[in-house]
Amino acid sequence: MANDLADLYGNYNPTVMPEYAKTPLQGLIGLAGDIKYSSGCDDSFCKKYNSTYIKSFAASSDLVIVCLGTSEIF
Repeated sequence: MANDLADLYGNYNPTVMPEYAKTPLQGLIGLAGDIKYSSGCDDSFCKKYNSTYIKSFAASSDLVIVCLGTSEIF
Protein backbone atom coordinates (compact mmCIF):
# COMPACT_ATOMS: atom_id res chain seq x y z
CA MET A 1 0.00 0.00 0.00
CA ALA A 2 3.03 2.25 0.04
CA ASN A 3 2.53 3.23 -3.58
CA ASP A 4 -1.24 3.04 -4.17
CA LEU A 5 -3.49 5.87 -2.98
CA ALA A 6 -6.73 3.94 -3.46
CA ASP A 7 -5.57 0.97 -1.38
CA LEU A 8 -3.96 3.17 1.23
CA TYR A 9 -7.15 5.07 2.01
CA GLY A 10 -9.67 2.31 1.31
CA ASN A 11 -13.39 3.03 1.63
CA TYR A 12 -13.07 5.22 4.72
CA ASN A 13 -11.91 8.37 2.99
CA PRO A 14 -13.44 11.24 1.10
CA THR A 15 -12.58 11.48 -2.58
CA VAL A 16 -8.78 11.64 -2.81
CA MET A 17 -7.50 14.01 -5.47
CA PRO A 18 -4.18 12.52 -6.67
CA GLU A 19 -2.82 15.90 -7.70
CA TYR A 20 -2.90 16.96 -4.02
CA ALA A 21 -1.88 13.67 -2.38
CA LYS A 22 1.25 11.54 -2.33
CA THR A 23 1.84 7.95 -1.44
CA PRO A 24 4.35 7.22 1.31
CA LEU A 25 6.80 6.01 -1.33
CA GLN A 26 6.47 9.23 -3.33
CA GLY A 27 7.11 11.22 -0.15
CA LEU A 28 10.21 9.23 0.80
CA ILE A 29 11.89 9.16 -2.62
CA GLY A 30 13.37 12.64 -2.21
CA LEU A 31 14.92 11.86 1.20
CA ALA A 32 17.64 9.44 0.14
CA GLY A 33 19.68 8.56 -2.90
CA ASP A 34 18.93 4.84 -2.83
CA ILE A 35 15.32 3.90 -2.16
CA LYS A 36 14.28 0.27 -2.59
CA TYR A 37 10.62 -0.69 -2.69
CA SER A 38 8.95 -4.05 -2.44
CA SER A 39 5.34 -4.96 -1.91
CA GLY A 40 4.82 -7.73 0.60
CA CYS A 41 1.44 -8.72 -0.79
CA ASP A 42 -0.06 -9.00 -4.23
CA ASP A 43 -3.18 -7.01 -3.24
CA SER A 44 -4.85 -5.43 -0.20
CA PHE A 45 -6.29 -8.79 0.90
CA CYS A 46 -2.74 -10.19 1.14
CA LYS A 47 -3.67 -13.70 0.06
CA LYS A 48 -0.14 -14.30 -1.28
CA TYR A 49 2.74 -13.25 0.95
CA ASN A 50 6.35 -14.29 0.47
CA SER A 51 7.86 -13.89 3.94
CA THR A 52 11.26 -15.30 2.89
CA TYR A 53 11.63 -12.63 0.19
CA ILE A 54 10.54 -9.82 2.51
CA LYS A 55 12.91 -10.98 5.28
CA SER A 56 15.87 -11.04 2.89
CA PHE A 57 14.87 -7.67 1.43
CA ALA A 58 14.67 -6.14 4.92
CA ALA A 59 17.93 -7.74 6.07
CA SER A 60 19.84 -6.00 3.28
CA SER A 61 18.44 -2.57 4.20
CA ASP A 62 19.63 0.06 6.66
CA LEU A 63 16.10 1.30 7.38
CA VAL A 64 12.76 -0.39 6.83
CA ILE A 65 9.47 1.52 6.72
CA VAL A 66 6.28 -0.52 6.69
CA CYS A 67 3.10 1.05 5.30
CA LEU A 68 -0.26 -0.36 6.29
CA GLY A 69 -3.60 0.92 5.13
CA THR A 70 -7.27 0.66 5.92
CA SER A 71 -8.31 -0.82 2.62
CA GLU A 72 -11.77 -2.29 2.53
CA ILE A 73 -12.28 -2.17 -1.22
CA PHE A 74 -14.59 -4.97 -2.30
